[in-house]
Amino acid sequence: MSIILDGFPRTIPQAEGLDGVLSEVAREVNQVVLFEAPEDELIKRLSGRRSCTDCGAVFNVHFEPPRIEGECGRCGGSLVHRADDQPDTVRNRLQVYESQTAPLIEHYGSHSAPLKRVSAMQPVNDVQLAFRAALEIG
Repeated sequence: MSIILDGFPRTIPQAEGLDGVLSEVAREVNQVVLFEAPEDELIKRLSGRRSCTDCGAVFNVHFEPPRIEGECGRCGGSLVHRADDQPDTVRNRLQVYESQTAPLIEHYGSHSAPLKRVSAMQPVNDVQLAFRAALEIG
């Protein structure tokens, strides 16, 4: 049985806790994939998100804009720019990432699990293929 964790662990203490829990059941983290993109691209992607208040659909004004500004193309609901997607908030989230999450790269780099890097600057289908290749999934 394989499990993919997305967004966890985020800190060294969480990673150490995960390692401990897994060792109790004779398991271990055996692969880690890091998606890489420049900070300015991450800010653009995240701050361009708009979410539908009715159905939860997500659009991006830069990459997949709604046909009618402010209106969900799926259900006609209102699109909002969430507070946590504002550029300043995104910058703060990236700073937290650098201080708390980036150390996991070194942790897993020295761990038994190989750290594999995937460029997130490719088209979505290519990122998916690179991810599958990194995990050695057909």
